Amino acid sequence: DNYRFFADRAELAEHPDQSVVAVTNAFFTKFQHLTATQELTLAHGTPVETIGFEADYYDKSIKRKPSQLLQEIKSAIDAAVRLEQALTNQ
Repeated sequence: DNYRFFADRAELAEHPDQSVVAVTNAFFTKFQHLTATQELTLAHGTPVETIGFEADYYDKSIKRKPSQLLQEIKSAIDAAVRLEQALTNQ
């Protein structure tokens, strides 16, 4: 939903020559990039580059639990499946 909202607000459909850089925590990079590719590149032809920075950059006390890592891996796999389905249905 966030990428769809962004695409609407940035009027990507009217400006196909635009590109997007998404900056997020490295922990979320894979999910964010796959989702952005589906919602921005496939839908509007907008190239996306996703940059992930380490949590230490802003808070050295953040430690991820194994369950959080597994949940993020699952989210990335789910996003990859949705992207593959979207590519297949094009």
